[in-house]
Amino acid sequence: MKGIISLFEKDPDSENTDANQLPLLAFASEILAHLPYSALNDPLFIVYHTSCITALDGQTIINQFAELVGGDMCDPNAGEDDIELKQRKG
Repeated sequence: MKGIISLFEKDPDSENTDANQLPLLAFASEILAHLPYSALNDPLFIVYHTSCITALDGQTIINQFAELVGGDMCDPNAGEDDIELKQRKG
């Protein structure tokens, strides 16, 4: 199980981009979702390692996604809304 989870960890020396590995990661996540777990520790192990991977790589992924869509996804108040525009105009 640890071997499947390690597929989701980023390898800085890897030549494969995330887009190239997407079908493999989708397949690995389906395997992890459909395994017949017999003990509560097994899904908790997966959740723990997923949390660790997200904590390490999550901000990088959010920044890359924000660059892709052209905005700051981390700060929803980055732009002025209607109330701020009306108050500034007077």
